[in-house]
Amino acid sequence: MPDDETGFEEPDPVLGHTDPATVLGWLALGLGILGVFMVFATRAATILGVLSTAVAVSGLISLVVRLPQHANRDDDGAQV
Repeated sequence: MPDDETGFEEPDPVLGHTDPATVLGWLALGLGILGVFMVFATRAATILGVLSTAVAVSGLISLVVRLPQHANRDDDGAQV
């Protein structure tokens, strides 16, 4: 986006620190779902389907457990 006439430049956003457990949870969920699709697409062995389902469910559970427990209902989320 070109600079406007006032010379204002939008600052780069600060990206937060990524927790390794969260990355591992997303990776397990994604790979588990991909494994389940591969089982149905290739009619692979049942044990692969069971393992893929277990990995996907464990990734989902790990992500749900890490969700914040309390939310501030008075906060609309806007930042200035």
